[in-house]
Order: sequence, then structure tokens, then C-alpha cells
Amino acid sequence: MKAHIVAWCATLLCGAAGAASFVEVAPGAGAFSDSHGAGSVRVALSTELPWRHVFAGGSELVLLAEGSVGRVWQDSDQAWLATLSPLLQWRFPGETATPFVEAGIGGALFSRDRLGPVGLGQHFQFMDRLGAGVDFDDWRLVLRYLHYSQADMSKPNDGLDLIELGFARRFF
Repeated sequence: MKAHIVAWCATLLCGAAGAASFVEVAPGAGAFSDSHGAGSVRVALSTELPWRHVFAGGSELVLLAEGSVGRVWQDSDQAWLATLSPLLQWRFPGETATPFVEAGIGGALFSRDRLGPVGLGQHFQFMDRLGAGVDFDDWRLVLRYLHYSQADMSKPNDGLDLIELGFARRFF
């Protein structure tokens, strides 16, 4: 198991041979399940993994790996987080831009299990995401919904819902 995690992290950091890799900055805003407002910012590294399916019409389904670090805050309280997630993107290549939709489920580790009156229940959280965006050669713009919670493995479980706007730059 440890060997698989190390191999996945190495692929994420180094990129698959010939694969596109992006660095993204994504500010976000949202709320916890108890309606307390929240803000966030993440810096992410994503890379294509060596699996894709090309459909007859030219669209393609691509598997990526993404890792990120960031900060989430509620009022004056804050926590740091680190995430790791597989990601599927369905791309629709065009002449000047490539629109896409994405979905993924991964894990997040928060530095704290409370933010002010909000209880996360534990440091580990699942991260679900849905998004839509567009690639312009070496740039990417994406709008996504993120949900963090720990599936009631402990109490309380005040999930966090965020909307992010990501700006990314290809570096490979």
C-alpha cells in the first residue's frame, strides 16, 4: 500500500511522461452546514495520468491526479489543509479552447478539527468536487463546487461547501 502511495505522489509531483501538468491558485467562498460563512484559498498541482479514453466525436475522458495545500477560515479562525485526489475530466477540444467538466473524490487533512463554533469532528475529511472550465493553450480557468465532510465517522460533522474560481498555468 505504501509503495502505491509513493508511486502516485511521485507521478503527481513529476508528471507522467509527456503529460500536461498545471499549477493552480483557487480562491473560494462558501459556508459550513450550520450556515457559518467560510473562505478559502488553495494552491494545487495537477498532472495527467497515463489513462484516457477518446470518444468517436473527438471528446476525451482523462484521468488526473491533484494535490493541494491551502487555508480555510471562518471569521478570525483558520486552519491549513492538504488534499490528494484522483480527478476525471471530460474534455471537448475546440479550435482555440477546450471546455471540460470534472469530478473527483479524494481526501483532505485539516490542521484543526474546529473553526470557531464549527466542529469538523476530526482532522481527516473526504473531498467531493464538481467543476466546469476551459483550457486556453497554457492557461486554464475553472469554476468548481467542493464539499468537505467526514461521512459521520465522528461527531460533530459540520460539512464545508465551497465555490472556487481557479486560475492555472501549464508548466509541462
